[in-house]
Amino acid sequence: MSNKQDFKDFLRTNKSSPSEDTSKNILNSIRREMIPNKGIVFTKLILVQAFIGAITMIFCPQFSMSLTSNDELYHFFHRTFGHYGCMMVCGSIFIGSGALFSSTILNWAEIRLLKESKLLSYFGLSGLFALSFLFVGAQVYLDVAIAWMIGATLSGSVFFQVSTILKKKIQLS
Repeated sequence: MSNKQDFKDFLRTNKSSPSEDTSKNILNSIRREMIPNKGIVFTKLILVQAFIGAITMIFCPQFSMSLTSNDELYHFFHRTFGHYGCMMVCGSIFIGSGALFSSTILNWAEIRLLKESKLLSYFGLSGLFALSFLFVGAQVYLDVAIAWMIGATLSGSVFFQVSTILKKKIQLS
């Protein structure tokens, strides 16, 4: 049978629409894929950040909290960039590293949602983790937290953009 014959057979068949339930199910499925839930996307970001952030704390303490008591990198940043510069770099390492990794677990609709929010998603994530450090006993002072959050928010946004560009290039090749 040829393609032409298949097409003619298709045209001769009884034209019927799918049931209303089927149409609704298909539309709902497409909506879920095209318009992701903001809460789920932010939860994914939090989980990625918690995992990657914990790894960064092996070599770079945050608010004097470390998983290994390895403070050499912190002291290097402190001597090189000063107190506030050090906190900006520490926030950049903590949030930026998670942002680099996050695009690997997010689909394109979720990435688009985060890009639409510009700095807001990473500002919220930075604030959440600064509060988390406070709740687990870190000595977080307002001026230091602001410097940390500036570095974290900016690097998170920039590194997220970089990671999505890399993801696109990898998928195209």
